[in-house]
Amino acid sequence: METLSARTYNVNSVEKAVKIIQYVSDNVTSSGLSMIELQKALNIKKSTLFVLLATLVRERILNCNTDTHRYFAGNRLLEWGSAVGRQMDLKSLAPRFLQELTERTRETSHLAILDGDKIIFVDKVESPEPLKMSTSVGVRLPLHTPATAKSIVAFQNNETREMLIESINFEKQTDNTIKNADQYREVLLQVNQRGYSLDNEEIFVGTRCAAAPILNRKGIAVAAIGITAPALRFTTDKIDEMVAIIKDVAVRFSNIVQLSEENR
Repeated sequence: METLSARTYNVNSVEKAVKIIQYVSDNVTSSGLSMIELQKALNIKKSTLFVLLATLVRERILNCNTDTHRYFAGNRLLEWGSAVGRQMDLKSLAPRFLQELTERTRETSHLAILDGDKIIFVDKVESPEPLKMSTSVGVRLPLHTPATAKSIVAFQNNETREMLIESINFEKQTDNTIKNADQYREVLLQVNQRGYSLDNEEIFVGTRCAAAPILNRKGIAVAAIGITAPALRFTTDKIDEMVAIIKDVAVRFSNIVQLSEENR
């Protein structure tokens, strides 16, 4: 069992590593930064700094010139910056597709992305109907309940999908909530085959949702777009009609995302 002191040490190490990354990112020049310069600027013990720098170099977060022993920003930082850029691209592209989806379905539409072991809503357009189900931008939800989460998880590579499944505790929210990993895998297989996902009153009784993935050029879901509606209006006999609209919008959204990747 991990002790409190071990957890405190780990947190302190992470905080120091973040300070190193931040300082290098803000202050590095073409000649790089030496360990002495970093030690003076950050006031980190030499032995601790040595271990942290070695770890950051090994993980490609920093680069080290073996001749001069000076440190630079690494390729992993560029990759992370690119990932943030892709999210910004999604956010800038989303409004017109969300607006269209709400206009065609008259329900609240939303865009979600992965955020660690949860999904987070990053944009939405409210339904014009007096009775509507609202989602909140910035809200994080577990991966086994929302339709958007199922669309995202279903369209990951096998390793990532299994890692995400293993992170879920399958907390019950309604009688319809998915109960365990095996049931979730069966649902994801159906989502992958059909190209869409549902939340059939699995978070709140009286609320039904549907979603489809936004796919990159490799067929990996970078986001999902969907609708949330009162179940009394979004009845089971309307699922095919709503799903057809969502998939149409999602395919065109995906095409734009893939085109932007080609032009990057």
